[in-house]
Amino acid sequence: MSVDQIEVPVESTTIRSADGATLRVHRAGSGPHRWLLPPGMGTPLLCWKHIFEAFEPKMTIVTWDQRGTYGSEAPSGPDALAFDRHVDDALAVLESLDWGDEPFVTGSWSMGVQIGLEVFRRMPQRIAGLTLINGSAEHPLKTAYGPAFTRPILTAVLRGLVAASPKLQNLWGSLLFSGYAGRLVMAARIARANEPFVTAVTQALSRIDLATYLQILLEADQHSARDVLNDIQVPTLITAGTKDVAVPPSVAKEMLGRVPWSDYCEIDGGTHYTPLEYPEKLNEALERFFAFRVFPDTWTEGGHKPKRTKGPRSRRRRAPKR
Repeated sequence: MSVDQIEVPVESTTIRSADGATLRVHRAGSGPHRWLLPPGMGTPLLCWKHIFEAFEPKMTIVTWDQRGTYGSEAPSGPDALAFDRHVDDALAVLESLDWGDEPFVTGSWSMGVQIGLEVFRRMPQRIAGLTLINGSAEHPLKTAYGPAFTRPILTAVLRGLVAASPKLQNLWGSLLFSGYAGRLVMAARIARANEPFVTAVTQALSRIDLATYLQILLEADQHSARDVLNDIQVPTLITAGTKDVAVPPSVAKEMLGRVPWSDYCEIDGGTHYTPLEYPEKLNEALERFFAFRVFPDTWTEGGHKPKRTKGPRSRRRRAPKR
């Protein structure tokens, strides 16, 4: 499976960000509803296959290769991969579009949650809704793979791997490209379903520089958008997988408690890789969210509105009384 197997047209172009970074930008669909889809950490374009195919008729979806990965480059310098540079990239992509002052949805998977929240911080009046998919608002290593006291250990390990990356790069690339990494994550229950697609995505990851990939994670761990959550006054979908140990459901539920009028969907058996494992279940939750919460008056134009169902372990948090 390759990017060529995304079964809808994808147009790609190159722009420059504020600091001169070249960004490869991708657009799928031509529908009237707009979605600025920030990349997760190192997500290849193939990750969005099922979202592109499900929503292409009704949405215009724009994403980009994260700086330093795939078709995007980052300038050299100590802060080239700093978290704020990724937010600058989102704003540069948005400025390059022909969306005028029209509202749009933003947020995506994993690190795309943090970027989406920062885009909301900078232009809340433009945001029609937020999609916060299996991600954290802050410090992802704080709650990953165990209690908070493991964060310094994880940080030290990652920094050691960055230092050792010149010696590990060939092994990393060969393992991912071979497809064995996909099988290993399935065998270790890091991912639990849809093995062919998970394997295809891990093969795409072989193109990433290991040091860049790990440094992006270390920089994201320095960031917090926790203070933004209480200010959100737009429809917000928060999702989690019951088996996610990278961003546990407790993180999603904590965000749910802070965001007024937020919807929550928990997918049974899903890990951090829920968008790859259970794309149909995730798309079902997104479809309901768009149809009933974000675009209730226009979503059905040219089609049928989905049935109003709660979906897998879904619920809504009402706004507090004032």
